[in-house]
Amino acid sequence: MFFASLKTLLFLSLLAAVIWPGAAQAQEIDQRLIPPAPIPSAPPGPPTSVLPPGTVLPGQPGFPALPPGGGPGALPGLNAPVLQEQPSGSPLRLSATLTEDSAPLAFGVVWRVFGAAPGEDGEHPLVEKTDQATPVLYLPPGDYIVHAAYGRAHTAEQLTMGGAAAEKNVNLNAGGLRLALDLGRGETALPQNVSMSVYSSEQDEYGERRLIVPRAELNKVIRLEVGTYHIYSQYGGANAVVRADVKVEPGKITDATVVHHASVITLKLVYEPGGEALANTAWSVLTPGGDVVSESMGAFPTYILAEGEYEAIARHEGQIYNRTFTVEPGIDREVELLAR
Repeated sequence: MFFASLKTLLFLSLLAAVIWPGAAQAQEIDQRLIPPAPIPSAPPGPPTSVLPPGTVLPGQPGFPALPPGGGPGALPGLNAPVLQEQPSGSPLRLSATLTEDSAPLAFGVVWRVFGAAPGEDGEHPLVEKTDQATPVLYLPPGDYIVHAAYGRAHTAEQLTMGGAAAEKNVNLNAGGLRLALDLGRGETALPQNVSMSVYSSEQDEYGERRLIVPRAELNKVIRLEVGTYHIYSQYGGANAVVRADVKVEPGKITDATVVHHASVITLKLVYEPGGEALANTAWSVLTPGGDVVSESMGAFPTYILAEGEYEAIARHEGQIYNRTFTVEPGIDREVELLAR
């Protein structure tokens, strides 16, 4: 009975191996590519839809063109040449110079052309705008306002187009200003605690100047109209301020270095020299004349002060302490007040 069962099991195993391959073999079969079906052969007889021998295609170089109308079955416009859209109006060539006798600028000019007649909103309509230095614009006959901007230098002139080609050169009467900074520490970049701005030299009825460049960069040429400008530079948040007037000449770069004669001063209130600073101390820094320069609260207040003589006043637990000290340019130091 046992041998009969064993024979039966062997028979079933062989049958399963023939009918159903192993799992690995089945996976390999599933991943095989199915070959494409064979391309059916052409039916017997002469080929169809094939041009007879000697037939030429029209429209090619050296071959006859299609008859008028394109011939039978032709698609309208298929063989028609592509026409470039021609600009409307007459050409206007623009150029700008820094001075009357200088060469035209090759970059940095932004042009705007406005209609001379204002619209219903009172604004002149913008007709063209381009940042090409020497553009060619096509304008219909009429009156226009041509505006050229070169950095913060700009000018506008009226122009009339009469239907013929025209040229327009604009004299910007401009120059450049390049700022540098000297804190006595060999600075090559603008520190975060220094702010430099460029203002107009003229003041209004309230003594205010017009801000032109809110935060000027160092060693970068600022394009400006010819004239005198007011430089304002502040080092820190106290009284280290430098003011100066510089003149920008036509076609030239004016180099100006702002020099701050100031230092970083840290104040401490201690019980003994070199001791630990006392917290919860209120501070005031005064000029010899009694004007308040700065006030703060803390154990280690730090100030950037212009050179000169000052008085430090400390208030701690109801007591007042004071000391006179001197600020020398470029010498940063600590100033201690003894709580005695």
